[in-house]
Amino acid sequence: MFTKRRAVFAASFQRLSSFPPGPQREVALEALARSIGGHLRSVEMGTNAALRKVAPRRVAAAVLEQYAEVGSTLADLLSAGPRSPLFPAFVSDLEAAVRRMNKREDAALDLLEGRLNDSALLILEVTMDQRYEDYVGVAGFDELLYNGASPAQSTQQGMSQSR
Repeated sequence: MFTKRRAVFAASFQRLSSFPPGPQREVALEALARSIGGHLRSVEMGTNAALRKVAPRRVAAAVLEQYAEVGSTLADLLSAGPRSPLFPAFVSDLEAAVRRMNKREDAALDLLEGRLNDSALLILEVTMDQRYEDYVGVAGFDELLYNGASPAQSTQQGMSQSR
């Protein structure tokens, strides 16, 4: 369910780490923050709501705690800013928090897949994708996924580089 988003997170972390302090790093940080923020908003109305209804309380609480950690760690990174000498450490902390979030989400999704029928899972996925796109924007999603180039530009660039 989160495969595309996780690819966006990974690409965003890679881009963020590749830029020295300056405008490009600031843009990359904004894109990462927007993507994570969109994810956190979408899960609040999607998997979190479903977990509260069908999962044991401890499972739902563990996922919610992990989302809170990601949000807090992102806030620390944004507060430090892309020019801070501690910036790489904050990026590393956020990457680790996102990896832990992914593991908790995988366990939660396994539980939801066992307790919800296919129609409910599809509705959940569509609802969350819509919330994410509302926050990040479809154009923003393509920008994040294709490193700032549209899918067509990305394909053209790849073709011209392979010649």
